[in-house]
Amino acid sequence: MDNLYELVDNAWESGRGGSGGPGINWSGGDVGVLRFSGEASVDSQTAIIQYDGEEHGVPVNYGYFLFVAWDTPFSHDPALVRFE
Repeated sequence: MDNLYELVDNAWESGRGGSGGPGINWSGGDVGVLRFSGEASVDSQTAIIQYDGEEHGVPVNYGYFLFVAWDTPFSHDPALVRFE
């Protein structure tokens, strides 16, 4: 499980939510943290994720990928495009 903290008045406060494992997880309110993870294909080095109109390459480690976007609106989900 991941823990989300927010900086409020120069102090870190425990925020809402956290991830429950692989898949798409949102933390925060209308704007927050997006966490998208999953199992990668065998021998892949990079997962290409489409989010917010752009493609992002994220490394594959130990057979899994993790894409994170901070301060992003809760408006649409990311998509796994391909593995390289």
